[in-house]
Amino acid sequence: MFGFVPRYLFTIKDNYFGNNTGFITSEELLVRLKDPDKYQKQIKRQQRAKPMENFFDIHISTEWKKSCLSLPNRLYNSFSELRVYSDHISFDIRNHPEYMGNVLIFYQFYLCRLFNINC
Repeated sequence: MFGFVPRYLFTIKDNYFGNNTGFITSEELLVRLKDPDKYQKQIKRQQRAKPMENFFDIHISTEWKKSCLSLPNRLYNSFSELRVYSDHISFDIRNHPEYMGNVLIFYQFYLCRLFNINC
């Protein structure tokens, strides 16, 4: 039951404020059944007023093989650092009207802490 309530609230939000325009109320259904010609005119007006597609959809995907990520302990000093070695790193950024997602995957990684005495 508790999973149904948030899903129902998100559906209502998407129907009234999102990109989903197929939602109709009971009053609109009765108008559609009583006067189909008026409904067809309304559909034509909605299609003319439909916004353009979103040109700002973003999908960035990168992959690194046999890589090393160096994270210093202090900002401007590399006296000691933490290194992450990995055979494969995959990174995805997706920004669409329906969802936004970020994925970072490390395959077979290990950590190494290094101390540089010569600094």
